[in-house]
Amino acid sequence: MQMAPHQNTKAVLNLDVLYHIMSSATMPTIAAMMRVSHALYRDGAKVILPRGVCLDDSKTVSSFVQFMMAEDGIRRHYLHKLEIFFNKLSSQDAHLLAQAIRSVPDLRSLKIVYAEWVLKHQRLLETFIGLEGLESIDLRSCGEHACRFLRESRSRFVSATIHFPEAEECSIPVELPDLTWKPILLLENSMSTLEVLHCSAWEADDGIEVYEGYVYPHVRELVMDDIWFPVTSAYVYSYPNLTCLRTETIHHQISDDETTSEAQRASNLAYQLRHGSWTKLQEIHAPFIDVYLLGLTCCVPFLDVMDVGGSDISVRLSEVLSYLQPTRLVLSTKDNLLRTRDGIAQVFRSQGASKLKELELTMASFCLGSDGAVVRDALDDLFVALGSLRLTSFKLTWDSDADHRRIGVLLKPGYHSDHKERAEIQREESADGEKQLPSSRVSVTPLEIFLLHVDVNELVAQIHRALPTLQTIEVAVRNVPRRNNGVITFSPAEMFDKYAALEHGLRTTEYTDTAEASGRQ
Repeated sequence: MQMAPHQNTKAVLNLDVLYHIMSSATMPTIAAMMRVSHALYRDGAKVILPRGVCLDDSKTVSSFVQFMMAEDGIRRHYLHKLEIFFNKLSSQDAHLLAQAIRSVPDLRSLKIVYAEWVLKHQRLLETFIGLEGLESIDLRSCGEHACRFLRESRSRFVSATIHFPEAEECSIPVELPDLTWKPILLLENSMSTLEVLHCSAWEADDGIEVYEGYVYPHVRELVMDDIWFPVTSAYVYSYPNLTCLRTETIHHQISDDETTSEAQRASNLAYQLRHGSWTKLQEIHAPFIDVYLLGLTCCVPFLDVMDVGGSDISVRLSEVLSYLQPTRLVLSTKDNLLRTRDGIAQVFRSQGASKLKELELTMASFCLGSDGAVVRDALDDLFVALGSLRLTSFKLTWDSDADHRRIGVLLKPGYHSDHKERAEIQREESADGEKQLPSSRVSVTPLEIFLLHVDVNELVAQIHRALPTLQTIEVAVRNVPRRNNGVITFSPAEMFDKYAALEHGLRTTEYTDTAEASGRQ
């Protein structure tokens, strides 16, 4: 039988398959595929543009405009998200950019990192004001031009992030002459649509208790970062249906006058006791001083508090809990809450703690001002106090980074406190001033010495005996000098065999001791 001659063949992928590949490919791959055929060239823009465009250099403006205007401008329908990161823009490029943006009918999200520099171009400012479909706006380094855009915008925002310049950002060309730059006032056109508001670096206390007529009924999340003296009444009135509140005022960074603080708390309390507070608030994330000064009188199921400390913390915290009555409480502190007996334990004997189901305590491992015996006695007292509650989850952590956690991650980089830096220097330098490796550091505080020798399995067993309702126990010791590699986590697995653990309904994980593990290798 005569065989047919061999023919070279090439596998041809259906265009639908290529479109599917393109939809999950990286930008460089998509660009390469667009050069392969006219069909892919035409449809590549449908994949690239909906992901959003980021202009990180003014030199990219011209090529962006050319790309958008290709194919008779059909690509303008695919762009929904635009981010502008540069702070230098020529008048010619501003004109080109304005011309391109005016032709985009479905732009939904806009972010401008250097808002004042970009919006100082009149034609570009008027173009952004004229957009009617924006739902999400993110403006950083705002000034008078950005404020005008927010006040006059024809769009109705659902989410807004507004960052005013901080004092050290003196190079920003900003003029804020009157009260009209307040976020509550700036977003008047979006009162019926706004749901999420993040704002930072403005002087919140202007002596006005409420802004009559400015009510945002759909705002559910409010984030306030680096602001002065929040007046609770203004936010209760303007955002009546709030469910999540995150604040980080500058109070935790300054030596606050106690008389002024108490007066502010009393004023905030008085307003809410007369007129009412939030009724739908579900969670608060804030430094303790913020929570205290806000003087909230409403129940809040989830309370996440940082920077808990001070000589009268037990009294103040008990007072706060008496109103909020959370079921889940997270306390993080650079202080030693176990400095004395009947200290933090008193808080959990108060009426405000009676509804707690979940509790997390995180304390700095290098705290001064206590010895091991006092810490042990304070722990015993704490467990006795917690035994009167019906907790289902308890997490206890000692960590040198306990004062490092911050909520201002939305608008700025991480925060490093002077307290932590001083402690790290103290711990990492030897007597002759030379740096030591973490493995050779010595414990310098009584608390660290206590943590170095504590039997954590015994500690977990003690917790379980004292709190029989617990379903989850976690004890963690991190970054304690000479204790393994700095991180150990524990569970009841060492105390109970798996059948007993199952009988108790206890969720367990394997005990891990990295030093022992390395020694067995």
